[in-house]
Amino acid sequence: LDSWFDADTPSAEPRESVGESPAEISPDPNWLSALVAPRPVALLPTRPPAGVHNLCSVTSHSALANHPPLIGFSLSGDQNGKERDSLTNLRNGSAASLIVLPADWDSAKIVDIAARNLPSEESEWDLLEEEPVVDGDNAAFHPAAVAVIECHLAELHPLPEGSVATLAILAVDRLLIPESMSDEAPDLARIGSLLSQFGNHRLTSGPSADEWSYSVEPN
Repeated sequence: LDSWFDADTPSAEPRESVGESPAEISPDPNWLSALVAPRPVALLPTRPPAGVHNLCSVTSHSALANHPPLIGFSLSGDQNGKERDSLTNLRNGSAASLIVLPADWDSAKIVDIAARNLPSEESEWDLLEEEPVVDGDNAAFHPAAVAVIECHLAELHPLPEGSVATLAILAVDRLLIPESMSDEAPDLARIGSLLSQFGNHRLTSGPSADEWSYSVEPN
């Protein structure tokens, strides 16, 4: 712990701004992606009223509220302004889920496949070895999921400053978890590390219950 008290630690070094001033950020997203990390990774399955099951990955989702439970994330368009199929499906009333994956090599490959830019009439599920699990009109989910957060669209908000992304706010309907965990409080050690993104393209394991932690108790 001597380095914590060393005057020459990195925290004492002068800072360089990225851009011409501290308020201006370079268009290169690498620094922002490196600093706002790790980010949880989930798969977002949707389906148009008449069409194939769609699957994409999201890395910006976060719990916005607990009562009622709301989850938010952004879905960007391409450089020509074309919406992602997932966003179009949500606008058209599709059911949606967030598929939470374990932090392992197979999950990383699934996310890689889900990131492919396919025509709307083709499904990313067709590129996977496993068949999707479909329950009625609900969104499909992957059998390797640690948990599934089933949702419906609450609101969409275009992001400001000329962004090509849209903030989607989903209301949580129910959680699907392993039956062996259904009668107990969440056990982080049993859930294990969840897939996360660190930087622009690097997938890795998220925080683990086995790592060092500090619990903040409410007043």
